[in-house]
Amino acid sequence: MAEQKYDLFDKLVDMKYTQPFTLKQGKDSDGKYERLGYVPYGKGLYFMFRKIGDDNKDNLLVMCYERDEKGKFARREEHNQEVIQAIIKKCSDMMQEAKDEGLKLTDIKSYRQKDILKKIVDKSNKEPLLLTNENGNAMVFEQVAVIPFVVLNERRLYVVLRLLNNVDGISRGTNIVFNCDKDKEGQVVFKAEEDQEVVNAIQERYIKLLQDAIANKDKK
Repeated sequence: MAEQKYDLFDKLVDMKYTQPFTLKQGKDSDGKYERLGYVPYGKGLYFMFRKIGDDNKDNLLVMCYERDEKGKFARREEHNQEVIQAIIKKCSDMMQEAKDEGLKLTDIKSYRQKDILKKIVDKSNKEPLLLTNENGNAMVFEQVAVIPFVVLNERRLYVVLRLLNNVDGISRGTNIVFNCDKDKEGQVVFKAEEDQEVVNAIQERYIKLLQDAIANKDKK
C-alpha cells in the first residue's frame, strides 16, 4: 500500500500542526507565517496568517481553498477587503464561542460549526463542512447528497460527504456515508455508517437520484 501523501492543505487543517508555514504573499518572496485560524465561508475554506517577525499586527495574509472553474480544489490569496473583514469577524466570533465554552483555541472542536444540520439540509449551502473524528483530527468535507432512508422501520437521515483532506489513512476524494443523529444533550452528531448493506443502498439511491437529475436536465 502506497504511503499517503500529507501535503500543505492537510497541515493547514490540522490544528495540532504548530510549525511555521512557508508561504508567499503577493509579489513578496517566501516568508514564514503562523496560522491564526480558519473558517468556512461562501464556497471556500479560508485561512488567516500573520508573518513571523512582522511588527504590523494588522498585516494579515488570507488564503482561500475552493473549487476553481475547472473543478479543481485549489489555493488562492484573497484580496477583497470586504471578504477579508468578514473572515476576520467570523474567525473572531468562533474563537470567542470557544473561549465561552471553556475550549482551548488550539482545539479543532472550537471550530465546530453551529447549526450544522441546518446547513446540511440547505440545498443552496456550498460551504465546506468541518467535523472531528474520534482521534480529534480535523476532517474537511464537501457535501454530496442528503438522503432520508428507513432502516429496521426507523427513519434516518443520511448524508454523503466527500473528504477534502487526507486523514487517518483515508484519502481525500473518498465519499463517506454518515448517519445524522443527536446525542443525549441534543447535539448533532455524525456517525459513519458501519453496515455495508446500508452503505451500498445509500450509494445506489444517490446514483439513482443523480441519474434522474441528469435525465430531467436533458428534457429541458
